Amino acid sequence: MFIKVCGMRQTENIEAVASLGVDALGFIFYPKSPRHCLPMLDPESIEKLPVNTKKVGVFVNSSLEVVRIVAKVFGLTGIQLHGHETASMAESLADSGLEVWKAFGINNDFDFDETLPFQQVCSAFVFDTKSDSHGGSGQKYNWDKLKEYQGKTPFLLSGGIKPGDELAIKQFTHPACMGLDLNSGFEMEPGLKDAEAIRIFMEQLH
Repeated sequence: MFIKVCGMRQTENIEAVASLGVDALGFIFYPKSPRHCLPMLDPESIEKLPVNTKKVGVFVNSSLEVVRIVAKVFGLTGIQLHGHETASMAESLADSGLEVWKAFGINNDFDFDETLPFQQVCSAFVFDTKSDSHGGSGQKYNWDKLKEYQGKTPFLLSGGIKPGDELAIKQFTHPACMGLDLNSGFEMEPGLKDAEAIRIFMEQLH
């Protein structure tokens, strides 16, 4: 199961979580987030990550130019668009060689037709809990809602996942679910992950 840990920003913590063998680390470049990684994040800490660890920058309504500059400075391999970005923006980033994911805030009223313009240009979707803060709410939504998603683009299950959810995750099935996006449920404080809790969680999942 693919595991992404999002909201990283401290060098030692990044190294500790990466050493667990997670598939991707997420770095939030959104000033209003309590996990905003600037100016704390050291580009060298990203450069030292294992080659097979995806380095994903999370952006909320940033311009195409800003995303490209940040991606170059920090050596990002992927971009997660977590705001109201367009499919044409996603396509432009994909054409430049970046892996592009699009996040959607899910609630009981969400219409999965919103994913259609992104189906051909995004490598994956992130289905998170709908919130005014664009993620990191620590709240779950009704995972049964995802039965309505019939698309072929794979997705990460996100939103309030925490230790103790292992059984519910094992019982959740969807042909397009590729893995999990972990964030606030594994924190000691915003932006500081409990690597041991993540290790135990992954061990119990597998």
